[in-house]
Amino acid sequence: MLARCRHKQWRSDRDLETLPNSSVDHPLPGQFRNLQTRLQELSSKHSPKILSITSSIPAEGKTFITGNLAQAIVRVPDRSVLIIDADLRSGRLHDFLGAPSSPGLTEYLNGAVDEMGVMQHGRNGKLFLIPRGEPVTNPSELLSNGRLKILLERVGDAFAYRGARRLP
Repeated sequence: MLARCRHKQWRSDRDLETLPNSSVDHPLPGQFRNLQTRLQELSSKHSPKILSITSSIPAEGKTFITGNLAQAIVRVPDRSVLIIDADLRSGRLHDFLGAPSSPGLTEYLNGAVDEMGVMQHGRNGKLFLIPRGEPVTNPSELLSNGRLKILLERVGDAFAYRGARRLP
């Protein structure tokens, strides 16, 4: 299944990524690696597969945390991550990763494309993204139509973690 997903040339925003520009003097790369290690320890006991990174107000760092945590996870051997940008109004994980925004989750939820038509993977082949797609005015209706659950069931077993950013 993963071999059939769309491959795009991503040009990530190096100013937002902490891990590729790791500096011994900067604490952030280590913090993301520590968080990844704690999640790995928890997963051996409780087996969480879906992480949701959310907040109640804009500009609290959801995109920054999601992108960098995903990059920390895929550095572990045999770990792959699917990021789903569920902020259907203003999601910008595609900008963070340097990926196209469309087709994406909105097109999948509308039934215009299947999961292989919206799933992209980047340079290393372990980090996958379903971008938000075209912005919509009715995100709650789309997210509650049952297709998101189907999507997670279809792609779930292929990934160490599936992350959804900013679910309502």
